[in-house]
Amino acid sequence: SRLGKLLSVFPSVRDSSEHLRNAITETLALAILFGSLMAANTMGGGLGILVVGGLYLLNEAMGRPVVRMAAAPAAVIVGGVVLNLLYWLDLFTPVKG
Repeated sequence: SRLGKLLSVFPSVRDSSEHLRNAITETLALAILFGSLMAANTMGGGLGILVVGGLYLLNEAMGRPVVRMAAAPAAVIVGGVVLNLLYWLDLFTPVKG
């Protein structure tokens, strides 16, 4: 507690802690995005990546109506529903694993 108060006096320490927090948040968002794309690849190969990546980019283009951290997992859920509907309509064959 005392050390934190002492270090908060220096503006460079405060700024570096803000940059570290921002870097950790961005890294986590990027990891969630890549994990979502890997899940989409497992579900539907190239079509799955196209659907999930397209939904994520649509969210970014619309000014992020869905928070960036939640956009990729939400896109995977919607992409899974879309792929299942396409399978049900005989327009898509799942990737053999």
